[in-house]
Amino acid sequence: MVNFSAEAAIARLLHPEPATIATLAIAHCAIGLVAAAVAHRKGRSLPQWLAIGLIGGTPSLVAALLLRPQDSV
Repeated sequence: MVNFSAEAAIARLLHPEPATIATLAIAHCAIGLVAAAVAHRKGRSLPQWLAIGLIGGTPSLVAALLLRPQDSV
């Protein structure tokens, strides 16, 4: 039987392992890069979307996927 302690669970949330933090940070940045690539393929500014993607992570990917392609001039 697993002994569940709410205090231990909260302690793990408040003090995560460095490897967990690094993994989440890398995943956040990777998702941001994918968002920038998606937006760029739809005709948006790559530098602008790199900044948006690296700051926003997953929400920026959702926004990039919902963008409509810009018309070519």
